[in-house]
Amino acid sequence: MEKKKHLKIGELAKRCNVNRRTVDFYTSMGLVVSTERTDGNYRLYDESTVERIQWIKDMQEQKYSLDEIKEKLLLVDESGTEPFVSQQLDSVIHGVEALEREITTLLPLLNKIQQGANEALKEKLEYLFTHEQTIVQSLAMILERLGS
Repeated sequence: MEKKKHLKIGELAKRCNVNRRTVDFYTSMGLVVSTERTDGNYRLYDESTVERIQWIKDMQEQKYSLDEIKEKLLLVDESGTEPFVSQQLDSVIHGVEALEREITTLLPLLNKIQQGANEALKEKLEYLFTHEQTIVQSLAMILERLGS
């Protein structure tokens, strides 16, 4: 029977391209959990922690707070990855549907506004169109990953 490989904190930090203090901090927040301790009382982490820290880093890049990340990780831990992804996609779908309703409501009003639209309205429209592309690209990436 093959024994699972465990990593000391320094090895884990190096593999994840973070420093040891970051791993300590994630551990203290409950984002990652050491699975064992050595006879010398060093914390040990299993290989899945590497992927988990990468996911944390990815979510931080997407501007999620550590509390939001902890909440999402807890959902994954409780229900598994597939139900979590399904739930998150349902949430995105409901959000897109709400946006579609808002746009449908605003379109007739926008049609009434001629070329004299004020600056604030123009900025809001530019923001919406800028982020619409990002949303569409993200959804395309999700669909691509689901197809593979």
